Parts: sequence; C-alpha cells; structure tokens
Amino acid sequence: MVKKMITRTDGSRTKYAIGALALIALSTAGVWLTIESNDQTAEYLVAASALPAGSPVAAGQVSKLSANLGASAANYVLDGQLPNGAYLLGPVVAGQLIAKNQLASAVLDSRSPVVIESKMPIAAGIKPGSSVDVWVSKRLENSAYAPPVAVVLAAEVAQVIAPSGMFASAVPSVELWVPSAAVSPILAAIASQDSISLVLRPTVADK
Repeated sequence: MVKKMITRTDGSRTKYAIGALALIALSTAGVWLTIESNDQTAEYLVAASALPAGSPVAAGQVSKLSANLGASAANYVLDGQLPNGAYLLGPVVAGQLIAKNQLASAVLDSRSPVVIESKMPIAAGIKPGSSVDVWVSKRLENSAYAPPVAVVLAAEVAQVIAPSGMFASAVPSVELWVPSAAVSPILAAIASQDSISLVLRPTVADK
C-alpha cells in the first residue's frame, strides 16, 4: 500500500514538472513572437556628410542606418526609395536621417550659386550648410573703401573651396546660394574689385 502511494506521488510530480516546463516554453515562445511582430527595424538613408539646401542627393551622398522608428517610420526615406534626380530643400548634417519632406525632384527656390573670395579671413565655423551675411565695401580712389553695406543676409554656404598649389596660402573661396536678384550686384562688386567679406551667422548646422 505504501509503495503504491509513493508511485502515485512520483507520477504526479513528474506530470507537474512536465506541465510547468510546457508553460515556460509557451510563455517564452509568446514573448518571442510578440517581440518579432513588433520589431519594425529597417534600413533608412542618412546623410554621409553635411549637405546644404539645393544639393543633389544620390547614392554617393548617403549611407544606411538600421533603426526602429515606430510611428514616425513613414516620414523617412528607406534604402531603395531614393528618387532619381532628388534635391534637398533644406540643409542636413552628417548622420541625419533623410526626411521625405526634405526631398524634391527640382530646386523649388529662386537661388543661384556664386563663388566669393572673402577679403577678410573666413571664420573657422563656416562650412556647408552654414549661414553667412555678405558685406561689400565699394572701392574708391587712392585705394580707399567706402563703409561696408550688407548685400545679402543669411546666404547659405554650399562648399568651401580650399586653395592649392602656388595659391595654397590664399583665403579659401566660398560657394554660396544667394537670391537670384543678388547675383548682379555681387558680380559687379567682384568686377570692380570691391572688398567683399563674409560674416558667419551661427545656426544649428554650425554646431
């Protein structure tokens, strides 16, 4: 009689252990399935380097980043979704996600690029995406100059062109995006050898 009770007790314990293991397995599988079903990690495009507004965006200007953006995922460009001939409507910094609303198939503003050699040394913070004011001092007789006047406010830097070769010690040239209406007075200032200076206007892109 005692032996039978022991046998029954051992059998119950075995069944309980098997049941507990089964519940643990089912619980683990449920957690795993929940994680998998909620995992929205995908590869998004980010800027490989700082890019100013108006820049064409092609494969060479972007890299990939795996991320789970959740509800905001639809706002950003996935790998393979970059349209041909896309341009940026606003500046981006290196590593920044490319938002769909920052892209267009053509430049929508009325700006033009001009290259300027600043009379004074350019600030160390001037780089693609920076905002600068363009000041011009008209050249007078006897190598004198008139007081400076602001010709363009908040022009965007497209690129900084470092001098090379025998001109390596010269001040770098700066390519700017300026309003089309400002192109004529800037070119006239260059032709007249007026003094042109660029003054940095700090923005988020300069940090």
